[in-house]
Amino acid sequence: KSEEILNGIKVHRYHPILHKKYHFIFSVKMIKDLCKEDFDIMHFCSFGVLQNDLILLKKFKKSKKTVFINTPAHPSFSFEYKFPKNLLVKSIKSFERNKINPKYHKIIAISENQDTWMKEWGIKKENIALVPPGITNENFEKTNKKKYQGKFKTLGHKVIGYVGRIQEYKGLSQMVD
Repeated sequence: KSEEILNGIKVHRYHPILHKKYHFIFSVKMIKDLCKEDFDIMHFCSFGVLQNDLILLKKFKKSKKTVFINTPAHPSFSFEYKFPKNLLVKSIKSFERNKINPKYHKIIAISENQDTWMKEWGIKKENIALVPPGITNENFEKTNKKKYQGKFKTLGHKVIGYVGRIQEYKGLSQMVD
């Protein structure tokens, strides 16, 4: 469904006209819809997404009351790329650093070491708020270790749990040998 209400929250779904990997997603309808609404806060979740940049630029000109926040959880485009992709990445980072990121009122870091790569994107330390993700103890259940080991045949083996995307930069190949 393009629209529905889930648990009292109105959900809008958009189908992009362009969707290539993580950053290259584009929905003209979403941009138009978001730009005509009046928000107190707009929260983005990445640097370097053209669609988000267009929304921010349009809304920033239009509204002086909207607070713009970004939580870039990973250092997108912060890796070494081969030619010609490196030219595109350098252009994106330069545009973000000089035109987009200064417009955010706050950048939320989820770990203390994020400010290292955030500086590459033109973020000043005083604009960074540290808000680590949290999980309460209520989210955990005690398990019977022997029952688990029997069910999954892990007896005598080390077990490592991982939740996240499988990406080379996450270092899974270095953890599992």
